Amino acid sequence: VDDVFENPVHNHQCAKALWAMIAKRPSGVFHLAGGERVHRHELGLRVAKVFGLDAGLIEAVPSSAFPSIAPRPKDTTFVTARMERELGVRPLTLTEGLEEMRSEMGIGV
Repeated sequence: VDDVFENPVHNHQCAKALWAMIAKRPSGVFHLAGGERVHRHELGLRVAKVFGLDAGLIEAVPSSAFPSIAPRPKDTTFVTARMERELGVRPLTLTEGLEEMRSEMGIGV
C-alpha cells in the first residue's frame, strides 16, 4: 500500500539494540526501529531493487483495498533518537538493512 508508513528495522540491528539495553539497563520506553520512514509500496520496491527482483510486478494500492476488522493507524513510525543516544545504536536506512540482509543470506545480485 502507498498510504501506510513505518520505519522497518533489520532484525540484527534490533538485536544489537536489545543487547545494549541488557548491558546498560536503562529505564523507560525505547523505540527500536529503522532510520527511514517509508510506505509499504516503497518497501516492496526497495526489496526488489536490493535483491534484483522485478519491481514492475509491484503495484501501488491504497490501504482501503484491504479492509480490516480493526482500524489501524496510517503512520506507525517511531522516533529513534533515544536508541541512538543512550544505546549507541545508529538506525540503519532501509537500503542499508536490506543490503546487510542480502549479504548475510549470501545472495549476490
